[in-house]
Amino acid sequence: MAGVAPWFYAHIAQKNWFWPSGPDDGAENIWTIRWKQAIASGANFAQIVTWNDYSESSYIAPIASQEVGTDFNSYVKNDGGMDHVAFLKMTAYFAQWFKTGVAPTIETNSVYYWYRLHGRNQNRTDPIGAPTMYWTNPSDCVSVQTFSNTTGGVVSVSIGGRVTIIPINTTDQYTCVPFNGVGAVKVSVQNFGRTYTGTFGPDIQASGSTYNFNVWSGALTYPTTAPTTSTTKSTSSTYKSTTSATGTKTFTATRSATRTEVVTFVETYTGPEVCSARWDQCGGIGFRGAKCCKAPYSCRYSNDWYSQCL
Repeated sequence: MAGVAPWFYAHIAQKNWFWPSGPDDGAENIWTIRWKQAIASGANFAQIVTWNDYSESSYIAPIASQEVGTDFNSYVKNDGGMDHVAFLKMTAYFAQWFKTGVAPTIETNSVYYWYRLHGRNQNRTDPIGAPTMYWTNPSDCVSVQTFSNTTGGVVSVSIGGRVTIIPINTTDQYTCVPFNGVGAVKVSVQNFGRTYTGTFGPDIQASGSTYNFNVWSGALTYPTTAPTTSTTKSTSSTYKSTTSATGTKTFTATRSATRTEVVTFVETYTGPEVCSARWDQCGGIGFRGAKCCKAPYSCRYSNDWYSQCL
């Protein structure tokens, strides 16, 4: 059995440490590396360590408030919540690869990204103190993992307004974009002449009161083929007709046209209704005239299709 885990960080009085992630010092793409190691190992089973161990930051589950102990709030729930959605969504791809031994066909292009909220050497006024760094040299970077059926797009990573462009050249690609400062993090991808923007996470901080070596993650998808362009036209027309029996009738036609034109007519009546004279039709299926008769006549039913003023 092979074990895979996305992250290991704990920050409470009983355990305050940051363990190595990747096999190489400073490698932050542990989730990708460990899954590929498990696949290459030929193991019969893979164990995800863990689904919801919030205390050690190894969770891939959505953050459930009722499951997160108050001791872990500072590095799991604070700062808007340290979401691990990227690790959760990447799991389906790697789990299928592990089971079949063949990398799955990518049906939707995906970009996954994650990062810590402060640099490794930043000092903080934290009563628990700095964690023991079993990982001596974590990289201060925004990790970007792409899985693309089509190449040619570019990922844009903005950190405090400093933009790094990453060309998508391979199906499976990882890039570590250095912080080079602090500020808001925005990730987007440009392809087929369009821009697709991911969810914004918390800012990379210049200072703070709590050490947090957990990561926030996000994800975005974009099409594998160029979107088709369609032209939609909307028109509104008014038609009027006057009859002695019904007064003025106003017909409003609303048209919505793409490849197939669909026309809907909404009929409204304006002006006073003029009742029908003796012998005139006053009712029946499909009849749109006046359904009243001039005195002293009344509308008499003949059949479902015809009523007459008599």
